[in-house]
Amino acid sequence: MSLPPSEIPSGAMRFNSDSQKLEYWDGSQWVQVHTFSPNLATAGDPTPGARGIFPGGRSAPGNFMTDDMEMINIASTGDAVAFGDLSTDVFEAGSCSSSTRGLTIGGRTYPASTYQTAIQMYEFSSTGSIASFGDLASAQVFVSAVSNQTRGVMMGGLISSPYAGGTNNIDYVTIASSGTRSDFGELTFDYLAGLNNVSSPTRGLFAGGFAPHNGAPGAPAQPSIVTNRIQYITIASTGNSQDFGDMQQNTSYNSGCSNATRGVYAGNGASPSTKIELVTMASLGNTVRFGDLFTGAYALAAVSSPTRGVWGGGSGFKTDIQYINFVTEGNAVDFGNLTTGRAHQSGCSNAHGGL
Repeated sequence: MSLPPSEIPSGAMRFNSDSQKLEYWDGSQWVQVHTFSPNLATAGDPTPGARGIFPGGRSAPGNFMTDDMEMINIASTGDAVAFGDLSTDVFEAGSCSSSTRGLTIGGRTYPASTYQTAIQMYEFSSTGSIASFGDLASAQVFVSAVSNQTRGVMMGGLISSPYAGGTNNIDYVTIASSGTRSDFGELTFDYLAGLNNVSSPTRGLFAGGFAPHNGAPGAPAQPSIVTNRIQYITIASTGNSQDFGDMQQNTSYNSGCSNATRGVYAGNGASPSTKIELVTMASLGNTVRFGDLFTGAYALAAVSSPTRGVWGGGSGFKTDIQYINFVTEGNAVDFGNLTTGRAHQSGCSNAHGGL
């Protein structure tokens, strides 16, 4: 038998068996409890949640670049929605992020395939707020980056002057500030671009990649080098990268994402592949097979949360968005679609494995 209203303490809870809802007593009536999580919504959830952002990219064959930025809610499924616009159309850029801020690093624009020095920043909690962060040491494309909550560490890439060769520089920035770039160390495999990165709170791993030659910038061009090597750094320290292990195949233009313990890499431009490979970041060793993408592709953008890894777009200017669950192993499944097909865009999130 229910208590008379005067004897019900304010804030008391009950489960209404008729409506199948939880209710509380506000002092005069029973009120339904409304629960809310920003991570349980549509892909275009207007609240921050576990957001993945896909900035820039190449939208069609030829000189068709985009400054569009699209976002998804990683915990849901559905199509991407508009986030804002970069300051310039850019593709082949790097990216990294903290839980509040994302950075888009270098890249190139048309006409004349102009390499960029700019680092652009945006806040995950808002839309459209793109601002200047600072500059790279030189104009670069295919920069790779890892991050934890404090630091973004950037390495490798192709430079435009004096020769479109590679660089083995590793630099870092403090993501919460702007403009100050410091030397971190050097890659152990010189002049490499397009390394594909995953982060834990302590380590950054860089897998695969390519180099137009293995000599210093300015040297005569030699046949391209593509590698299966994985290197790592400790994000909070400084120093040169160290050997971690090997991927199952030589890879270029593949894309990595991670939670705090597992890193996964997908896609391959050296020989288009559906293969998804897995590493345990706290150890050293080679990758193992995780599963497969829908179709063989490269130049996808990757974002992640503690539970999911998500890839968007890719070679052939795909609109596909597909995802895996880190805790299981298996093939990627459908998430939704980008608003336009594109490749060579960057990607980052406010919930990746380094945070």
